[in-house]
Amino acid sequence: AEGLHAWVAVAGDGEVVGHVMVQGTAPTASVTRLFVAPSARGQGLGARLLNRARQWAADHGIDLDLEVTADERSSAIALYERTGWRRTGTEQASWTGPSGEPVLLHRYVLQRDQQLAGGVNTVTRIGNRVHRPAGEWTPAVQALLKHLESKGFTAAPRAHGLDAEGREILDFIPGEVPTSEAHVTDEALSEVAVMLRAFHDATLDFTPPPDVAWHFAPRAPAEVVCHGDVAPYNTVFRDGRPVALIDFDTAHPAPRVWDVAYAAYRFVQLVEDGVPAAEQARRLALFADAYGLSGTDRGFLIDTAIARLHHLVDFMRAQAAAGHPAFSRHVAEGHDAYYLRNVEHIRRHRGVFEAAVRP
Repeated sequence: AEGLHAWVAVAGDGEVVGHVMVQGTAPTASVTRLFVAPSARGQGLGARLLNRARQWAADHGIDLDLEVTADERSSAIALYERTGWRRTGTEQASWTGPSGEPVLLHRYVLQRDQQLAGGVNTVTRIGNRVHRPAGEWTPAVQALLKHLESKGFTAAPRAHGLDAEGREILDFIPGEVPTSEAHVTDEALSEVAVMLRAFHDATLDFTPPPDVAWHFAPRAPAEVVCHGDVAPYNTVFRDGRPVALIDFDTAHPAPRVWDVAYAAYRFVQLVEDGVPAAEQARRLALFADAYGLSGTDRGFLIDTAIARLHHLVDFMRAQAAAGHPAFSRHVAEGHDAYYLRNVEHIRRHRGVFEAAVRP
């Protein structure tokens, strides 16, 4: 038929185990049939078939819609709503069921992929999910996020495996993600510290899968799993209050203070062109107190902040030398030099900072 497109899934033995059919031409086409054989259900085949139709529609600039008759609790409804389809209406169909019962007809449209602002990765929002590039560390991160979910820690996205393109799938957490230069109130600063402490504590009994890789090598003593990049640009806010941490790619086992020092640098803004050093010191103490930082770690905090910034610069320069586009741009823009100037700022005001956090 004119405007009919179909994609068929065939098992290794040649058996057809699923297909999806799309009818129509620009500007809108309809998914008229999605079928997965009973023997192939529960393996994500339906989602992969829908993704193939999605790719075709995107390539041709076509919007997709569909109609489905299914119970609200059915797996079909769950499939559509987790793969980026938005319900536009529900009404009683003009026909009845086998026993004369009324039938509800749900209408859906496919939400277009939305590119989200990101630092070094291309992140795509599809419905209420975020799809982002996976790396060798992704199995460790997915296991960590599953563990956090099991512990009732809600200030992190839930993990949903990989999509048909091999990208990591995570919950989309609504809210605002500020820039690295964003100023947060004292109240929000304390809440970030409390959230970071809750995250660290939730990882105390985490056992990573055997032989997993981390983005950064574990650091001794591996007291907790550190996020590795706690900053405003990796924190979701609502109405000026922090609600979640995102982008756990750089998570790795390390001492608590390794995360605390960098988070304090970013949120307190221990920078040469910021507020006076005395005000930075006051907010640094506020952060350390809200986290509940131990006396021992308070003694290491300033040296750790300096070491953490050197680690960042070394990593950035190595990635740029290897040809990574985002890090090459950062070095060209002088980000590495800026961090090193802030190292000197922290050294210059070490006395006031250390006095502020001293127990």
